[in-house]
Amino acid sequence: MDREPPNKWLTLLTVALNGFLIILDISIVNISFPTLTRVFDKEPSIILWVSVVYSLVTVGLMLILGRIGEIHGRKKIFVLGYTLFTLGLMLCSLSQSLTQLILSRIVQGIGGAMNMALSIALVTDAFPGRERGKALGITTSVFAIGPLLGFTIGGFLLDAFGWRSLFYTRVPICIIGILMASKFLQEKKASNIPIELDLLGAATLFGSLSCLLLFLNLGGRSGFLSQPVVTLGIVSVILFTLFLVQEKRVDQPVVDLDPFKNGIFTSGSVSLILFGLVQSSHFFLMPFYLIQGLEYSASRSGFLIAITSITTLIIAPLSGWLSDKIGPRLLCTVGVSPEM
Repeated sequence: MDREPPNKWLTLLTVALNGFLIILDISIVNISFPTLTRVFDKEPSIILWVSVVYSLVTVGLMLILGRIGEIHGRKKIFVLGYTLFTLGLMLCSLSQSLTQLILSRIVQGIGGAMNMALSIALVTDAFPGRERGKALGITTSVFAIGPLLGFTIGGFLLDAFGWRSLFYTRVPICIIGILMASKFLQEKKASNIPIELDLLGAATLFGSLSCLLLFLNLGGRSGFLSQPVVTLGIVSVILFTLFLVQEKRVDQPVVDLDPFKNGIFTSGSVSLILFGLVQSSHFFLMPFYLIQGLEYSASRSGFLIAITSITTLIIAPLSGWLSDKIGPRLLCTVGVSPEM
């Protein structure tokens, strides 16, 4: 019989609030892209790096930071990540140039990577097996509020107080979140099994992703056959190949490649990547179309974009409950099909 750890609902609340703030960060910044192109007098492909660098750092460091959390304690790393994320928000609101803003977003990304790497594990540890689907469904539902409120509140703040308000208004909420994490999260007892850090694997993966993003970003402006862009593509492939070789030779890889031998797991992962590409394109292009193309206000545009998140908010808890009953395969297939 599963033993229920104390404070499981407070753990869920704490983790869900943090995930909400991280997802909110993506949408609330995206609505400001048309404004930032005007304020900093840069092309949209340059302004895009305000979000790209955040996502890149988060994805590139998430796996290795998850390992570090296993070694030094999930709660400790989660609180540290929360603190760095809050510091990044403060620095963003004080930025005087696009370079400073991007560097501040890197600080945010490091903190976000720490939190996202440990969020699911913290919720999973807090709930018994029979309730984990429901708990994760509720967590996903709260996460889905991020885009909903990010675009709507972001549009309002942008019209009323300017782009800096998108960052400094969230600092008090983050401070509350840090206090909650310090008080409510339970530190899991460290495993007796030695844990090794696959630093080379993490470095080659991060380098490969960085070169790939630069390849796509510069290729759209300079042409995909230009020498620098071709070089970036080649380096990305080389680094990814080295990453695969490294993961096969170490005992504790940063990414376990064995699950990818399962066709269902691999196809599901590819579907998730495609889903992310479609959703990211939607959130990037729509603010420009509505604000610059149709000349809507930021607040009106944010509300229109946020409508797409309402269904997710309603369906996510139901899906979590159903996954405990019938399994995830049918639900995932039906869920992705309309988006694609």
